[in-house]
Amino acid sequence: MPSRRQIIAMWVFVLATSALLLSDDRTVKSQTSALHLLPAPQEIERSTPKEGFRLNRDVVISRCFSATVADELTVKDLARGIEQTTGIALAVELGLRDARAILLGIPKRDEGIAEECAKLGLTLDDRIGEEGYVLRVTPERVLLLANTSTGLFYGAQTLRQLADPESKSIPCVTIRDWPDFPQRWMMYDIGRFQTVNTAYCKRIIENLARVKLNGFAFTMEDDSDSTKYPHHKEALNGDTFAELSAFAERYHIQLVSHFHPMEHIVCPSVAGALALYPNVQAGFDNTRHLLRYAAEHKLLGACICAPSLYRGANFETSWPGILFAAECAWSSAKANPDDFARTFARRWFGIQRNATADMKKLLYFPYCGPKGKQFWRTPSTSAEIFFMPPTRLRRYLRVSVQGNALSQSLELLALTDETLASVDRMKDQAKRNLTTLDFIEFAVLNYRHVARKCLLIEKAARNYQQAAAVQGAKDLQPLRETISALEDLLGDYPYMIRMFDRLAKECGGRKEDWIAEAEQDDWARRTNKTRGITPVMDLQRQTEDLLGAMRSAVTRAFANEILPPPEEYGFEKFPDANVGMWSRKDVTPSSSHKPRKLIFEVTKNITDSETYEIIYDHDEGPEGLSILSTGLYVSNLQGDIRLGQMTRVAEDIHDGFTGDQDKDNIYLLHLKDYDNRLRYFVVAEVYAGQPAENRGVVWLRKKKT
Repeated sequence: MPSRRQIIAMWVFVLATSALLLSDDRTVKSQTSALHLLPAPQEIERSTPKEGFRLNRDVVISRCFSATVADELTVKDLARGIEQTTGIALAVELGLRDARAILLGIPKRDEGIAEECAKLGLTLDDRIGEEGYVLRVTPERVLLLANTSTGLFYGAQTLRQLADPESKSIPCVTIRDWPDFPQRWMMYDIGRFQTVNTAYCKRIIENLARVKLNGFAFTMEDDSDSTKYPHHKEALNGDTFAELSAFAERYHIQLVSHFHPMEHIVCPSVAGALALYPNVQAGFDNTRHLLRYAAEHKLLGACICAPSLYRGANFETSWPGILFAAECAWSSAKANPDDFARTFARRWFGIQRNATADMKKLLYFPYCGPKGKQFWRTPSTSAEIFFMPPTRLRRYLRVSVQGNALSQSLELLALTDETLASVDRMKDQAKRNLTTLDFIEFAVLNYRHVARKCLLIEKAARNYQQAAAVQGAKDLQPLRETISALEDLLGDYPYMIRMFDRLAKECGGRKEDWIAEAEQDDWARRTNKTRGITPVMDLQRQTEDLLGAMRSAVTRAFANEILPPPEEYGFEKFPDANVGMWSRKDVTPSSSHKPRKLIFEVTKNITDSETYEIIYDHDEGPEGLSILSTGLYVSNLQGDIRLGQMTRVAEDIHDGFTGDQDKDNIYLLHLKDYDNRLRYFVVAEVYAGQPAENRGVVWLRKKKT
């Protein structure tokens, strides 16, 4: 174990679990590619015999050492792994055998193993160290050597992977392998009252050991419990920590706990932590190159950073990132993104065919293509839309989402269809870890719901606007179309609730992501952990309420009664263009005597000599914004320019206000002579009465004649 000083001194590199960037670099190739080992060994040589070491019931695993408890567990784990892969149960015996056998040993502990090494000319040089191993496979014998029980365990993980389920054999190879970093951790964020699922944590620990990680760190804030200071029933307490620590020790993993300050100093938050799907395109090359640099400079450790399991995120979709980052931590120079998709499909799902194309769809959905061109490629945006009440969605899309959200929603639907087809093909071939595919499918369907939600709410709004514009009409078809759209949206929620429930019960997910606020237990209500996050059951109820209001509108329309205005349901019409936003930092400090200036370029919105309306809109916050004047300015300069380099061509001076109650918040700008060679700017003098957290939008449209 490292000393306290070593741990404190080590440079911990944070790897996002969502760090898998598809790379065009094809220079790193080795003989490992055909074997698809994870992590790739440091040195590997393929021998000429093609038949390999054939596995049958006559083969035994010989433990030729003064066995420790750890060694016994390694041998049993190896036998179980080979049986799971090939269906062949191998006997375990003590002592050397002349017959075909798999020999595991530590030469410095066992003379027989030392003699066997001498016959084959095998040595354990200094590079092997405490965690490395040497593996020699011939048609007659398999010999696995190490200096310690930990090295023997890691060699057994490679040997498990080499057992081929189709040929029932182990290829003839010689492997010398050792880690780049002595400390290889994964940080698991259980803060903010996330569920501590002991069985799931054991699954995590076992799978971390398979890729040769040796540390599992819990990030805790309000999630540690004790008998002296009881907190909440699902916190990680002394008993569960002791149970997990004993389990981790069997797999040569050290359990570590750290609290909020260390999390933000050593393991800062990573992009995609609040996403419905990890951003696996965000940093693959950065991760690989960073750890290569760190290994060259002999730094002590790497820490793989898992996402927080809230706001719809789920741990199962992060396994590809964890395993690739683990490979970088063990053998940074050998980590190869071109091979990883097939390697992951083979090692994690047991898919023997070449599933690279389908696996890449799963890895890089939904972040493929140019960054920032579609709204769903910003990790937090899709989650916000997913958890947003239906009555707020259209305003959010117009104010906060850039681009054409409706046409992009159609693109997103097509992308989800393609990805779901890949999931189906992989499910047909997968032999294990089907839970991962279930929750990848769930995450993709969440994006499908996001696209449908944008399209269906827009459809509902436009039909209601049409009905409200013709008050007293007997044509109820627009309202029926509104109802149909909401019923279609409502149909998504039962599946989502079942899957969020399953996440909470099986995979350490947060029940607050789906359970209605009224049904949360006392500690969740007391701590107000749902603030800003609308659980799925609440979304279902809000959609049902909106649907009920639309059905009531049908009754009112049939009776020739006036319908409520569209804005009552979030169905209002918006001005033509959102030219900018303002927030507290833009307008404070300020006063009527010392106003601030807001400047927005509107060149693309000014197209001819017209009268333009500038509308100030308050979007959020307890106060508002006072407007003194608004002007239209021009300039023939390029690049960044100052107000003094502009010329005013139109102005409207009057006192206006936008807040809870708008007053005179529309300004008219008469442009007499339009010149397409000039740049156009809106400049406003404004002030805020209080330094409160406020924000709003500035709209522009041509004045209707």
